[in-house]
Amino acid sequence: MDYVKDNKQVIKNISNAITENNNKKKELDTSNSVSNQISKAVNETVSLFNQSFNFK
Repeated sequence: MDYVKDNKQVIKNISNAITENNNKKKELDTSNSVSNQISKAVNETVSLFNQSFNFK
């Protein structure tokens, strides 16, 4: 019964693809989180820089 072996391989391939996809999503989530943190830091820096000119 080769088709049983083939089906098991297909299921394994699908499982591996799902795992890889989940790992990529985690990487993307981490990357987006870092980008958001950098963006907030830049905005705060610009805000502080602008405020420094308002105090005369």
